[in-house]
Amino acid sequence: MSTFYVDHINGNDASAGTSWGTAWKTITNGATAARIAPADVIKIAKSPDPVNTGVNATFTNLSRTVTLASAVTQNIDLCETAWTPSANVTANTNGERKEGATSATLTVASGFTTGKIGYKATGVIDLSAYQQICFWIKTSSVAVVANNLTLRLCSDTIGDTVVHTIPIPALAIFPSNIWYPIVWDNGSALSSSIQSVSLSATIDPGTPTIFLDNIFASKAPSSADAITLNSLIGKSSNATIVDTDEPWCSIKCINGTEIEINNYATSYGTGRGYYGVTETVPLYRRETIKTVLATASSTQIEIINDSGTAGNLIEYSGGWDTGTDTRDGETILDGQNGNGYGLYASGKSYIKTSHIGGVNYNQAVGTAGTASDCDFSVPIASNCSTGIVWTPSLSQLNVVQSSFCAGQDVFISAYGSTVTAGNLLSSATSGLRLNNADNSFVTIKNTSNNVYGLGLSNTALFGVTINEIQKSDANNFHIYTEGTQDKNKINKVTSSNAAGAFANVASSSNLVINKVTSTNDPLIAQGYTAFKSSFIAIDDYNGNAAYWEEGVKGTHRTSTITNGSGKEWYFTFDGAGTQRTVTYPFKFPVARVAVNANALVTASIWVKKSDATAMIAKLVCRGMQVSGVDTDVVATATNTTDEQQLTITFTPTENKVIELEIEAYETTGSPSLIIDAMSISQA
Repeated sequence: MSTFYVDHINGNDASAGTSWGTAWKTITNGATAARIAPADVIKIAKSPDPVNTGVNATFTNLSRTVTLASAVTQNIDLCETAWTPSANVTANTNGERKEGATSATLTVASGFTTGKIGYKATGVIDLSAYQQICFWIKTSSVAVVANNLTLRLCSDTIGDTVVHTIPIPALAIFPSNIWYPIVWDNGSALSSSIQSVSLSATIDPGTPTIFLDNIFASKAPSSADAITLNSLIGKSSNATIVDTDEPWCSIKCINGTEIEINNYATSYGTGRGYYGVTETVPLYRRETIKTVLATASSTQIEIINDSGTAGNLIEYSGGWDTGTDTRDGETILDGQNGNGYGLYASGKSYIKTSHIGGVNYNQAVGTAGTASDCDFSVPIASNCSTGIVWTPSLSQLNVVQSSFCAGQDVFISAYGSTVTAGNLLSSATSGLRLNNADNSFVTIKNTSNNVYGLGLSNTALFGVTINEIQKSDANNFHIYTEGTQDKNKINKVTSSNAAGAFANVASSSNLVINKVTSTNDPLIAQGYTAFKSSFIAIDDYNGNAAYWEEGVKGTHRTSTITNGSGKEWYFTFDGAGTQRTVTYPFKFPVARVAVNANALVTASIWVKKSDATAMIAKLVCRGMQVSGVDTDVVATATNTTDEQQLTITFTPTENKVIELEIEAYETTGSPSLIIDAMSISQA
């Protein structure tokens, strides 16, 4: 067993990696398969701890905006109006933006060669209290090579007398709304007299359309209130993220005292907001480790190169202080532009990770290929397309926090997984989604402000146990199922948002839940594929059992009929006579009973129909369940709305357990049916 070291800031991949002084710079090129072996430990330097900015901020539940008590940045140009273009350049504004109503665009024609592309007069701005420049940029149609484009701050009004030059990295062609955040440090105070900003090219850039937005100045990095587009903001001072922390938020834009938090690939004013307590508190910022900018969504950034063996896992341990050699923080990797896979393992088994997370990637933590027996603990995976994609079978995944993702916060596609999730918040689809994850075991503390709290499969899914969802506060369905599913169960759910339906059961799905505490009362469940008999059954839904099957909703409630037993089942049919018909009746088991051979069985149940003729209801013992009963034994309710008792008798010729059921279907309208007081005797 050996210990190796990775320091993304001060390391060198050509070094030995055997101490902090000789640390590698990256996991990919430092911790190669030739250098590491099973049972090795790779310690990774932490990203900076949270800093109290000294400014109070108001966080509002479900809002995208965090409001500061006072501004800590200086606007240069919000790009709400078009710039002045040079010859062979067209200036305009565009609704694809990161702040306000528009971005500024400069479309370069083939006649342009080099020099100033366009400029914007800003009025006189004193930036002497600031040291960093921040802005968003993207290109369409043509990629841009590194350092060809520069943003320039000028002391004249037409963008020619350059005071500060900000180089721009290589820009790949991205889909709509995928932007690069630029944060540039001047190293000293900026000029006190800026009157314009311009964009320039040193070589012919071709014919791109260049988008610019939200250009502003920020304090020196050493200042507590130096908030930039690369900062995370939140409420917690905890260096180690815990599941009681509210989410760390990426920044979409800053305009004076208003900070809009960033959701992956969304424009200003769109996307899901912050989830947590509405309050005014000291604002903390947290800086991250900026990895290389990915030029494609699938670019692998920090690659795990080797597998361990049984009992000898290779461990990647983040959060280490390089000065004290103690683990007291987190390693938060940052893709910046929403592309690439942050920490990535393909086909690697017997791997352990802890205190390594990521933000602003396609996937903060990505896995793929055939792998097993891994143990990952992820402190944060936020503002990504999907926070975590988990594929190793027979493995453990612990997620402390994942938020603001365009797809799922966490996507599980691995059988036999044990998954524990803390806060899964504000995703555009599911907080957690299981797909091809048979026989997995899941516990969720909080899945809130997602469209779906928990998503179960779009393909076959069997034998999953959700131990507990401590809180589900969804904006649509708390639980969403689809595909072919069977023998999946949830032990306990607590939900608290009456605006969202509790469950959606679709296709050929069934789900059994032990206990639900919910403000969604009665049960709201919808969505199905006809003739699949999809259902959800809940033993205790706010104190009563509940059942739903396509076109039928049932509640177990206090008896309302005269001959009731104390509790009755109340079923409503909503197919208007076209869904649960004579060819596809609703069948509900009402008893499983052991019978003896050669003795008469008498079974009775009380029923009450809401409409005399809109529904047919029967008590049935199916034939061929037991010897001596070769055909169905049926008692059919008469055409009345009075309560009535249905009775059947039969004599089996063997000892066996049999099942009795109610069969019902609608002929018109949306009728209801009460069943109560089942009794069975044998002579």
